[in-house]
Amino acid sequence: MPKPPAPYAPGTEIYLPEFPYLLPARCHPRTDSIRAESDAWTRESMGFALDGEREMALLMEETASLWTCYVLPTARHERLRLLCKYTEYLSVFDNAMVDRRRIGKDPQAAKELFGRVMNILNDQADAADFAWGRALQGLWKEMRADASDALWGRFMTEVQRFLSGCVSEITSRSEDQVFDYDTYIKVRRDSVGMGMYFVLGEYGLGIDLSEDLERHPELRGIIDTALVHIMLTNDLFSFRAEAEMDDYVNALSVLRISEGLGLQAAVDRLFAVIDGLRSDFMAARSAIEAGPLGSRAEIRAYLDALWHMMAGNLQWSYLTSRYNGPGHTWNGARSGVLKLYPDRTEFTGRAYWTLGAGAGAGAGAGAGAGAERGSRPADSASAAELPVRA
Repeated sequence: MPKPPAPYAPGTEIYLPEFPYLLPARCHPRTDSIRAESDAWTRESMGFALDGEREMALLMEETASLWTCYVLPTARHERLRLLCKYTEYLSVFDNAMVDRRRIGKDPQAAKELFGRVMNILNDQADAADFAWGRALQGLWKEMRADASDALWGRFMTEVQRFLSGCVSEITSRSEDQVFDYDTYIKVRRDSVGMGMYFVLGEYGLGIDLSEDLERHPELRGIIDTALVHIMLTNDLFSFRAEAEMDDYVNALSVLRISEGLGLQAAVDRLFAVIDGLRSDFMAARSAIEAGPLGSRAEIRAYLDALWHMMAGNLQWSYLTSRYNGPGHTWNGARSGVLKLYPDRTEFTGRAYWTLGAGAGAGAGAGAGAGAERGSRPADSASAAELPVRA
């Protein structure tokens, strides 16, 4: 299959709307010490998967542990310490999965590696004979010691879903495929990995909602709403970096390439869905809190945690060099015109009416951004066009 066309041209400008209600996000009060410990563990344990100090420095700049402190700010300190290290592991793993020189080069080899990882999760193998296993086994043993059988079983199921989604992504990249939107949503729900973190959110709080999740579909529904919100928010911010890696497992790339939308039109449609999910979440939370289920302290704590996951993921997306390029320092602009370059995203803070008027406007217009400056901002009618809600 021929390589898909580039989804944007250098200098393209797009308008990023402001996300209502979600910011500023909460961060764990002991973030600095937790991150220092996590960084030291990552340097000691994950060097095998990186090409020297330069790659390690770039990884440290991405601040995956900070994401965890924003996403789980109410977790117990001793458990959040483990979860930050686990996120750093997954960050390196995800990089290697996308990299066509590493895990991403061979779907069958990836499937075999993932099988070995699952054996560790099931306590069926010694991890000493391969590096990915050695780094992970210690974390999982500590986490398992504090988790109920039911919670750990659900976590295991989510890890399996994640790895299965990863295989689907690797296969699509190896064949230069671009998913249609419905297929993308199905695959990405698994490979985004947030299912693991919704279980780990319970672990971090020291609660186990396994029985409640079986009995209450409204609880399962609000979790799915939060998952898709986080997944699509990530796609808005990670689009540029993923496009530079020829990675088209991204909702904007899917809309841009498979449906022929201009980039700003795709942003508008996707943002409408994201904000619709935020509104759905708020309504679902109010409904749960108004009923008998919401009278329980652990349910209210978990609903708070889900909100913090959505808000914290958004906050980190503005901050991280993983999405915005090495050396990135966020200027505090929550909305406005973004300028996309191969090595960076620039937050200009400029108003919507200036779209396409800055330097690089010609490249932007050619890619379908500046040429759409007259398109209307996203509204609820746009959201209805993309059926992603559970």
